[in-house]
Amino acid sequence: MMMDEFADSEAFGGDVDADKIEEVVKSTTFEAWHRPRKHWIRSKQWWAAIDSLRKDPAHEQSSYFNVLTLPGGELLDVRYFHSKLKLDDEKTNVKKLRLVGFINNTKDYEEAQRNLPLLGISQPESKDALIQNDTIDNLSENGVVNRAFRNRGPFEVVNLDYCNSVAPPGVKSRVASIFQILRYQFSYQAKPWVFMFTTRTTRGAVSEDFFGEVFDIIKDNVEKSDDFLNQFFDHYMDSLDGLDDGNTLELKSINECEHHYSEFFILGFLKWIASSAIDSSVKVKLTSVVRYDVEGDQADSDMFSLVLRFEKVGLRGEDPRNLVRIPDDEGGIEPEGLVASRFVRKVKESKKVENMLFGEQESYRSISKDLAAFLDQCGKCIDTFWEDVCRPEVESKGWDLEQIKA
Repeated sequence: MMMDEFADSEAFGGDVDADKIEEVVKSTTFEAWHRPRKHWIRSKQWWAAIDSLRKDPAHEQSSYFNVLTLPGGELLDVRYFHSKLKLDDEKTNVKKLRLVGFINNTKDYEEAQRNLPLLGISQPESKDALIQNDTIDNLSENGVVNRAFRNRGPFEVVNLDYCNSVAPPGVKSRVASIFQILRYQFSYQAKPWVFMFTTRTTRGAVSEDFFGEVFDIIKDNVEKSDDFLNQFFDHYMDSLDGLDDGNTLELKSINECEHHYSEFFILGFLKWIASSAIDSSVKVKLTSVVRYDVEGDQADSDMFSLVLRFEKVGLRGEDPRNLVRIPDDEGGIEPEGLVASRFVRKVKESKKVENMLFGEQESYRSISKDLAAFLDQCGKCIDTFWEDVCRPEVESKGWDLEQIKA
């Protein structure tokens, strides 16, 4: 039965004594988020976004960031960010992340409770973390999840790291919940904040109905925005009709654009987000987008990881009694077509993580050794990590594993 309120003793790991945790056998199971390529995302993309944000003048008086996340039981991402803040010598006041996390797997949820004290979060009154055994996909319907937003937000960092898609087939509630999160943030977060999300993008991983809807958003911009059309023409000319006969340029059909399916899904999804932001007088900038392969899948780099930065710059709203008439303060908000036009090149030219990770041996060595240290903290067998996870990757490049480990 779902709790009506968050119980601090459970949510913060307050009943767990770190000194009484027994030593357990090292785990030899490794998932996608335990691989070096994911640690590249964690360290080079996510941490870079958080670190840049906390140095923004708007946050110079902030001592912590509120973070909404979907952690695993071992709290690997949290451990990494926590360590970076602990070692940081920058002149910034932001030294702590206050977490709101949702874990819909009971085993992982219980593991997270055991791990919180090991990160120095053991007192309920600290209010440093709230981990709930629930799914954020039901945010639009779930009152318990909504209370976390009212009591803990707004957030400086929202990180929705999905193993599948932001819009998977048969799960309409996920898109609705993402919209609820964005709407809440646009309404209540006055300072700059970042939205980081990871999603599959190929046909089969994405709801066909939702893809059709975001495809129509692209089609509408092609027809109505010269700014967007000019960029689209430069990068996706093969998806336009009307080039030969001099007629008005139009987007071809979905089937004719099949070879751009992943990129068009991302582009349409970003445009959908941008429309909501602009309607709320919020500026949006795509600061980072990379892609990588999914293990065992034939799709070419269909997993995208993106970072958006938002900043509320204007005010809207009329006096319902009409006693005063003040024009909306748009704060220099640009048209959606112009904003979205900047997404086109970044999505089209998005780099592959594998190319950056395996470009030089030292790059791979640095990432994998750093990851190994954190996996050891998480109770993973590091010998197995090197042999089962890294050796196949290292040998495929003709490198020597012992040199990587040294």
